[in-house]
Amino acid sequence: MSRLNTGPYRPAPDDWQGVFIGGDEAIHYGLQIDRLLRNPNDGIARGVVSDLAQLLYSAKETRRPQSD
Repeated sequence: MSRLNTGPYRPAPDDWQGVFIGGDEAIHYGLQIDRLLRNPNDGIARGVVSDLAQLLYSAKETRRPQSD
C-alpha cells in the first residue's frame, strides 16, 4: 500500500473531495495554531496557519462528484 500524501483527496469517484493531512504535518499545524493563539504577532505561526488555510481551501470543487 502506498503512503497517502497531504493534500486534496477523493476516496472514490462518486465521493466529495476532502483533504488528507498526514500525522507529522497535522502535529506541525497543531503546534503552530497553539503558538498563534498564544502570540497573535508570531509571524512564523501566522505563515504556517495561512498555508493550512490554503490547504483546506484546496478541497473546494466546482463540480459534483460523478455517480454511476
